[in-house]
Amino acid sequence: MTCTPLQEAVSRALLIPVIIFHLASRGPLHSMYWGLGNITTIEILGKGARLSYNREYMAIHEMLRKSIPDALRVHNEVRLRTLRSLVSAMTNEVVAKKKKPDEYLNDDEALVVIKRAVNQRKDSIEQFEKASRNDLVEPEKAELAILESYLPSVMSREEILGVARSKMTEVGILSKADAGKFTGALMKELKGRADGADVKAVVDSLLTP
Repeated sequence: MTCTPLQEAVSRALLIPVIIFHLASRGPLHSMYWGLGNITTIEILGKGARLSYNREYMAIHEMLRKSIPDALRVHNEVRLRTLRSLVSAMTNEVVAKKKKPDEYLNDDEALVVIKRAVNQRKDSIEQFEKASRNDLVEPEKAELAILESYLPSVMSREEILGVARSKMTEVGILSKADAGKFTGALMKELKGRADGADVKAVVDSLLTP
C-alpha cells in the first residue's frame, strides 16, 4: 500500500529536527535511518542532505510511537514531551476501544486523538492567558504547533463555501430551520478537512437573509 499525502506530511514534520541537528553538527559523511513507516534514509555530506522514501504505508499511531526514540536522540525536549503525551493518549484510546494495548489506532481514530489534544492545548492557552501566566502559555503554544503539524491542512472559508452551495442544492436546504441538517451533511462531506467553527459560520452566512 502506498503512503498517503498525510502520511508523507507527518513523515516530513518528524524529519525536520533530525536534519537540522545533523546539519548543524557538520559531521563527516554518514547515513542514518529514520524510524518511520516509510523508512527514510538521510545521507549527510557536510552541509547537504539527501532524503529517500520507500513510501511503504504505516499507520500514524505507529509512526508517532516509533518517532519517540528519534526525538530523544536529537534532544528535542518539547517534541519528545509532546509525542509521549500524544502516544499515551492514543494508548488510552486503544484500551477504551477494547483493543489489545499493543494494537494501533487506525488513521481516522488517531486524528481524533490529535484534534482532542490540539483543543486541550488551546483551552489551556486561553486559561493561562486570562491568568497572565505567560510562563505557562509559551510551552503550551510550542506543543500546539507540533500537534497541528500532524493534522491535514484545513479548508479556507471560501473553499467551504463552494462545497456548501453545492450541498445546499443537493440536500434541498430552504431555511434556517434546516441549519442542523445542513451542518451535519456538510461536515460529513468534508470529513475532517474543515474546522467546525468555519463550517458553522458558512452555514449561518448562507441561511441568513
